[in-house]
Amino acid sequence: MDMVKAALRAVVRERPEIADLLLRELLGGALESGSTLEPEVASDEWVALDPAVDPDFVARVGRGELLHLEFQGYPDLGFVDRLFRQHLSLVLRYPERAVGTVAVWLIRPPHAQRIEVIRRERVMVHVASVVLSQVKASRLLAREETACFAVGADAEGWSHDELSDLVVAALGRLRSSLSLRVAAIALASTCGRYDAMVRAFRAVDRS
Repeated sequence: MDMVKAALRAVVRERPEIADLLLRELLGGALESGSTLEPEVASDEWVALDPAVDPDFVARVGRGELLHLEFQGYPDLGFVDRLFRQHLSLVLRYPERAVGTVAVWLIRPPHAQRIEVIRRERVMVHVASVVLSQVKASRLLAREETACFAVGADAEGWSHDELSDLVVAALGRLRSSLSLRVAAIALASTCGRYDAMVRAFRAVDRS
């Protein structure tokens, strides 16, 4: 597992409310206004049988749905197949629930991998796909809980330093945990903002 994916996985598992707010911002009506996320943790036995189907984040939504969130930060020819296997694995484990899969791309993916439907013979899996680098940073900065992800978004004219300062300021108001700091720095490395983000954190730590 790459460093960026691992860092973001740790954040949403540690703070599921961040996953909730992020998805509401990125996907609009994908989650009903009154619904809540109840995180599910894959059992060690299940993961040991097939580590490839271990999802980044899974949560029950209301009475009848299951949300599957997956981050992807680099081109990977096996990603679509892995997403398909993860989705089907969840369908088998939770037959009473409708499984919805969301792929959050941290970089612009190859066209063939940004898909809405995965087809394998007669089986189809629908996927909601979001490219973080195409999302306006100001949308994510508007909430302290989603500010961590703004460093990987469209800077809207802000310089690397300016955007990093805004992210760090928002995280400071949230009294951010170490995992949020690590995630912000890791995410910054995907878009050339690593040095700016490290500088911004150091400046706050010295003040």
